[in-house]
Amino acid sequence: MAQDIPSSDRQSGASDDPFDAEESVGNCVSTRQISAIHILDDRKILLEMSEGADIVMHLKYQCPQLKFHDYFSYEPTLGQLCAELDQITTRAGFHCDIGGFSKATLELESGQPSTP
Repeated sequence: MAQDIPSSDRQSGASDDPFDAEESVGNCVSTRQISAIHILDDRKILLEMSEGADIVMHLKYQCPQLKFHDYFSYEPTLGQLCAELDQITTRAGFHCDIGGFSKATLELESGQPSTP
């Protein structure tokens, strides 16, 4: 069964750089543990977790109109979203592959850009 996910509006100053593999949190996250979702841009989605640290879901490629519509749906595999296996679908009908997951940084969570 597909899950429809409207997102809370959240601004992000994060760059478009791909995620750092050293901050990876595994290949799958349990959908039961997701308490809120915030679309940061057309490639990153912040997953607020009910237990443990928040997670950023990185899409393999830019997903057209994801941030604009602020909405996506998904069909979990055995109650999980998994990198290299699952995908999300935007309101515009684009299918976008999940590339990986990483720990959310304070900058992403607060919507403030990091300063060098």
